[in-house]
Amino acid sequence: MKYKLLIVEDENFEKEALEMIIKKTYSEISIVGIASSGKEAIRKAKVFKPDIILMDIGIPELDGLSAQRKILEFLPDVRTIILTAYSDFQHAQDAINCRVVDYLVKPIRTKKLTQSIDRILLDFKKNPGHTSFIQETTKISQNEQIQQALIYIENHYLENIQVAELARLLYLNPQYFSRLFKKEMNISFSEFLLLYRLEKSKDLLIETDLPVYAIASNSGFTDSSYYCKTFKKYVHISPLKFRNQQRKNNLTSPTSSIR
Repeated sequence: MKYKLLIVEDENFEKEALEMIIKKTYSEISIVGIASSGKEAIRKAKVFKPDIILMDIGIPELDGLSAQRKILEFLPDVRTIILTAYSDFQHAQDAINCRVVDYLVKPIRTKKLTQSIDRILLDFKKNPGHTSFIQETTKISQNEQIQQALIYIENHYLENIQVAELARLLYLNPQYFSRLFKKEMNISFSEFLLLYRLEKSKDLLIETDLPVYAIASNSGFTDSSYYCKTFKKYVHISPLKFRNQQRKNNLTSPTSSIR
């Protein structure tokens, strides 16, 4: 079982340190995204449905606690660990009210972070029940037409899906459908489709030995160079580095940790 983790941090050094700790310590955790602002965190949480979030409070656009409240509306069971420079009682109390599982004051000590994550993983293993990306995503919107659109994406993501054609199948005006999708999903249709294809490509990178150009083709991308550029933009490493890291992690013990 792979658990999905989202890092929300605007400081590059902090982001890199958190990535290193997670990748080196946990083979059963996959970092599905990195966000630098509260609004970006909400958008990526809606798409990737993380099981765990490492959330800084002092981030641009929307602070971490406000972003956490928004995310809880569609991910009520997400386990969030707050990372902050604030050690005062008021911030800690606000965090508790946002149903976070831990509140760690910077500079973050590796042992404290891994202890928090270990407790979360133990709870997951006691209470299994994760579903697929599209099964989880369809729960975000109660709109029947949007749910139908998401199921259509699942079945046709390898094809050249056009908004106008999908809208026609749903008996909707294309402009109205685009607005409705953005309103319900907090992300445009085109970006959602792109991120969904990237998720599929991650599975192929981990589970097969296909070359990158074949991975791109089998994930719905028509151009391998565009695929590599897009993958690096969203995942922050190249597809081959991602594959190598995942396979290296799988060779390590799930219970290993940095002390």
